[in-house]
Amino acid sequence: MKPGITIAEIGEHWPSGDYVVVAIVPIKSADLVARLGAELHAGIEDGLGPWVGIGIRLVSGDPIEFVQYEHASEPKGFEVRVDTESKAEKVLMEALNILQSDLGKLAWVSECIDA
Repeated sequence: MKPGITIAEIGEHWPSGDYVVVAIVPIKSADLVARLGAELHAGIEDGLGPWVGIGIRLVSGDPIEFVQYEHASEPKGFEVRVDTESKAEKVLMEALNILQSDLGKLAWVSECIDA
């Protein structure tokens, strides 16, 4: 586990009660595991199918999730989910720092992020 981040419990709720997808990171599962230092969870979501992912709390304390659906449409990669009341750009940048990535390497970025 990377220093300062903690794994969220399965079923843990978002502080505001909901999340927003702010980006898609084109990263392989094995690379995400290596960069976070934690194993991914897996499951099946009704209507969306099989998924892998992980929820963490960043050093700042902000929650974030990385989720990839097996049958997702393009662009492929992990959805980056943040709390709807968080400062989305700040949280995304902190997560990208941990992933050793940047905005230019993302497959998709929400218009709520100044790219």
